[in-house]
Amino acid sequence: MNDMTEFKKFEESLRRFENEEILSTRYLLVYEYISEIAKAHEFKITEDIVREIHLLLFDEKDYRTNDIKRRDGYDYPSAEDVERLMKHFSEQLVTSRRILNDIEFISFGFKRILEIAPFEKGNDAVALSVLALLSISMGYGVMYIPEEFVREYHTSLKIARESNNTIVTPFTDVMERIFESVKQEREKIVFRKMRRKKQEITREECISILKNEKRGVLAVIGDYGYPYAVPVNFYYDENDEKIYIHGAKEGHKIDAVRNCEKVCFTVYNNGVKKDDDWAFYVTSVIVMGKAELVDDDKLTYDKTKAIGLKYYPNKEDVDKELEKYMNKVQIISIGIDHMSGKLVHEK
Repeated sequence: MNDMTEFKKFEESLRRFENEEILSTRYLLVYEYISEIAKAHEFKITEDIVREIHLLLFDEKDYRTNDIKRRDGYDYPSAEDVERLMKHFSEQLVTSRRILNDIEFISFGFKRILEIAPFEKGNDAVALSVLALLSISMGYGVMYIPEEFVREYHTSLKIARESNNTIVTPFTDVMERIFESVKQEREKIVFRKMRRKKQEITREECISILKNEKRGVLAVIGDYGYPYAVPVNFYYDENDEKIYIHGAKEGHKIDAVRNCEKVCFTVYNNGVKKDDDWAFYVTSVIVMGKAELVDDDKLTYDKTKAIGLKYYPNKEDVDKELEKYMNKVQIISIGIDHMSGKLVHEK
């Protein structure tokens, strides 16, 4: 989706849940605000950010001073507890990030704002803005509640509140399906379908290429808008479904990733021949995704070692290289937004 399409989806979702009449320009201000701050280095949600979202929507950022009546079997926190709970909210997010997966974490932040209901009005709109903010910051793009999921979402949220758990399976399950639905819709709009469907390979075959081939080409938007494609060694991690590339801490590709996170990564095998045929059958995979410069020391070490073990003959040689050069390594991670592959007969 382009920015305007994503904004429209964001606006429609907020209007679906918000009783207050809000001008479209206010939704646009919030969308631009969360899109910008989500790109910040080591981004985290603070009280001030939540208040600013409410200010952009409703021209006020003070917490509520009145209690909210019990609704759908849920007792909202008292007004006097709101400020304390919102201060604790930021700390909860930091702690939760260590133990929850991406969708659980994003869902938790979204649900927690709904539970606290910090403002006199517009809590749904603020919570949905926090949902979008967290999803953008983690590379998922703008996340929203599609119309076809509204009833199921309300039911699962009610169950989650009644259970009084931080994350409840029915709610998380619904959020996971919402994420998958939005992702599929986005892919239909953003990424082209393969013209020659007969040549298309399965997702499993694509992953096999990523796991087993040793060289790929990373394409970025380089200096002055020129494409820059560079051959690289890489490692595909099946657990987090990301591609990892190592390199120096400075250089053309590092500058390019800082300037634009969107990248293309291509891998292809050496091909095989069939009997009595001079031409090769070559399998290739193209990944569209978002690149990030990893700044976590442990993750950098772990992925650098994983790359080394893929290429070096033994663990001892890898350990020696890590000891000598670890402080000079920059790891780039690529989150996969879209992946396709095909088998081509070269004649």
